[in-house]
Amino acid sequence: MNEESLLSELTTGHTDLPIPLLLLLVVFILFPAFIYATDPPARDEEKVEQVVRSAASYMGTPYKLGGLTRKGIDCSGLMMVSFAEAGHQLPRVSRDQALTGIKVDRKDLQRGDLIFFRKGSRISHVAMVVYADETEVKFIHSCVSQGVTITSLSNSYYNSRFHSARRIWNVPVSSPTSLSIPNPALALADTLAGDTLFMEEEMEEFATARPAAPGIYPEAALRALRSEDIQAMSAAELRLMKYEILARHGFRFPEAHVQQYFETQSWYGVASPTSDREEIAARLSAEEKANLELLSRMETAAE
Repeated sequence: MNEESLLSELTTGHTDLPIPLLLLLVVFILFPAFIYATDPPARDEEKVEQVVRSAASYMGTPYKLGGLTRKGIDCSGLMMVSFAEAGHQLPRVSRDQALTGIKVDRKDLQRGDLIFFRKGSRISHVAMVVYADETEVKFIHSCVSQGVTITSLSNSYYNSRFHSARRIWNVPVSSPTSLSIPNPALALADTLAGDTLFMEEEMEEFATARPAAPGIYPEAALRALRSEDIQAMSAAELRLMKYEILARHGFRFPEAHVQQYFETQSWYGVASPTSDREEIAARLSAEEKANLELLSRMETAAE
């Protein structure tokens, strides 16, 4: 008996089927219609754009564990203050933020979604999607090596550590009237359990690099790079690789947040620090000079 004949019999009142079986079949036939007739709550695109613009306004801000200001901010802090400006109060730390909203499959990521990264089984980093299509996803985040920047999810480091994603704006929430800023000491204590794990892991490559070429990207000092080696890297990653070449020779950077970052690296300063570009140029090898030119070209193309 097909669905049409069953429904016909039900409307005419003539059927030989037992009543319990009839009820079961009616539910089986009609229930999917109720499911698909109900659309999920619409995304508030205005709120999405507001929170993305807020996060983008922090571009270039240095990373600071427990920070919540433009002088320094950590990953979960960036999400919290950005969403607060759009009227949504997020928890302070990434592992709690991962419990908000609704779960989103990686293939369904959209602008404004939160994505979480792990160390082992623990969530240790959070970012926000700013661009997504069928082939690429880019996210904004605050990381120890570059501060607030935009990175591609195709980056092997982040791609391998992807944990989960959450969507906030199609979930009804109560809008706070103001942002509740936690006690700085308590915020720092909370983030120690999560964000520092990511900080430590992010710098592991430095710890294991050969002394002759420290940093996150030692290969830039060890051999001539090819465009195919770095074509998948973001502009921010290319910039950091370029900066590291100069920093290994003691270059003093005019940008305060860049200089501040390298001063935290134990290897920086082994070469006599100088802001004299001609002096730095004299210290560079031919391979390093070629790599700087290639990185500059690729960085411009990636922006």
